[in-house]
Parts: sequence; C-alpha cells; structure tokens
Amino acid sequence: MRSIQEIAEDAHHCASSHEPDVRLIGNVKASEIKRLALTASEVGVENFLQELRDKSRQRSIEWNGHDDKSPEEILYRSNELGGESGEVQNAVKKYIRHLRGMKGAVDEETSLNDIGEEIADVIICCERLARLFEIDLEDVVRDKFNKTSDKYGLNTKFEE
Repeated sequence: MRSIQEIAEDAHHCASSHEPDVRLIGNVKASEIKRLALTASEVGVENFLQELRDKSRQRSIEWNGHDDKSPEEILYRSNELGGESGEVQNAVKKYIRHLRGMKGAVDEETSLNDIGEEIADVIICCERLARLFEIDLEDVVRDKFNKTSDKYGLNTKFEE
C-alpha cells in the first residue's frame, strides 16, 4: 500500500506538470489524488488537535490531581492565557530590539525560537480553556475564519 506521502508527491508532480488533468496514477485521476492528499493533511491536523486535547487532560490530572471545571479553574486558565499572551508580546519586543540593534537584544535565532515557544504556550492554554467549556477548537476556529472572510468579502475559506 502506498503512503500518504507518496500520494502527495505524485499529486505535487501532477499539479506542477503542464499536462491536462487526465493523467492517471494507478487507476486514480490526478485531481482525485490531489483531493485525497489535501484531505489526508487535514486529518493530520484534526488528529493533532485531538491528541493535544487528550494529552492536556492527562497532564492536567497528573500535574494538579484533577481536571475539574470549577470557577477557580476557569479563572486560573483564563489568567494563564493572558500571561502567556503577554510573554509572546515580550518575545516579539526582544526580536524588535534585535532588528533595531538595541541593547538588551538577543540573536535572531534565539528570538525566533522564544517567539515560537511562547506561541505554543498560547495554543496549549487556548486548548485548556476551550476544553473546560467543552468547545471544539477546530470547529470554532474554522467558523471564525470563515466569518472574518465573509465580513471582509474574501474568498479564502474552509469548506463547510
């Protein structure tokens, strides 16, 4: 059986060729392979978000001894998100210092790594908060993305 990566590579080859979209790979039309490869990549994202949710729940129990939805826990998670968002801003500030050649700057690689780590913390905090409210993060992000596209007359949207 062929891997998703092999199918994606064939789809990329078909997409970059100047041949009409009638080329068959095995018994499958190139356009169908492209669609399957895109669908497979989306499934990877869905699986990642579900795995993040599961691991986060497990770690919360391991770390705190519970995974409750008390008002105190909700407030804590909300404050945690605000704090982590501030850390992203601080990491970006230090990157700007680097670009301006200011004192207190760190090298570009360290700055970009710090920004990435802080953004990861924000995503983890968003997942925790969404989980407490039983919000499906994938659904609400897709819906909000599409609403913003509609609001500003943009064509780029997720399929509904």
